[in-house]
Amino acid sequence: VVTRWYSAPTGGTLLFTGTTYITNAVNADTAFYVETANGACTLAARVRATVTVGAAAPTPTLAASNVNICAGQRAIFNVTSATAGITYKWYTALTGGAAIFTGPVFITPALNATTVYYVEATSNASQCGTGSARVAATASVALNPTAPQLISGNVSVCSGQDAVLAVQNPQATLTYQWYDAATGGTLVHTGATFTVQAVTANTSYYVQAVNNNGCISTGARAQANITVAPAPAAPTASAATITVCAGST
Repeated sequence: VVTRWYSAPTGGTLLFTGTTYITNAVNADTAFYVETANGACTLAARVRATVTVGAAAPTPTLAASNVNICAGQRAIFNVTSATAGITYKWYTALTGGAAIFTGPVFITPALNATTVYYVEATSNASQCGTGSARVAATASVALNPTAPQLISGNVSVCSGQDAVLAVQNPQATLTYQWYDAATGGTLVHTGATFTVQAVTANTSYYVQAVNNNGCISTGARAQANITVAPAPAAPTASAATITVCAGST
């Protein structure tokens, strides 16, 4: 008995001879037809064998493939093409490896160096479980500037005078922000030099540096203390009026 595989129910192209037929790569639903022959006797009608191709998961689309963060922060990646029935898995390698997270929104751990992650999509409804091509997602980490130093951390003025606070060796690429509290507080001035006008009471201000990436200086804000010296008491004369002769002292 000879077994023959064809591309059509009658006629067509002979694709293979044998009981087990392994097709070429199939990308769409395809029908094949098999017949058997015993010498001159051939099966009256070929038997249809249908290959159904499950839909592969679409390649994920990200809201942003590169996210800029400061050292110590977390990056957030969003799959904008997220649909029901699709599972999104995140990896640290382009191929292979174990998934580190499953879901359309991935929040990285705190990072101190630029890191690349990869996301793939897998259809839950089909038997095609190999997943789509992985898409790279880069978390670009910018370093934080060092905390600024002050020319003087303690400035003394007389009551009512202006106090000048200044950063030592300011950098042109950094912005200096002055606050009224060591953490949080209100931004009261921006610049390497801060003139506090008409000071009448002891007070403190705090400055931090910010780079072009919006990264804030590490460590505590530099503290500048303003100390107000009290005005001296008015002198008292021994007599309000003294009479002397001409030429006397």
